[in-house]
Amino acid sequence: MFVVSPIEFLTEGRSISMQAMLGTIFRQILVGSGLLSLAGMGIFSQRELATGQTKS
Repeated sequence: MFVVSPIEFLTEGRSISMQAMLGTIFRQILVGSGLLSLAGMGIFSQRELATGQTKS
């Protein structure tokens, strides 16, 4: 059984399988970390964090 949103089942008082719950958590972590990684790459690719040479 493919559960799109386990929250709907929980609010209706029905139980969900451990597989559905872990699958949802796993997808949320992947999506969240992916978006955060893309934002970080975009921000830090535009900034000069350190220079290779020291001006004297």
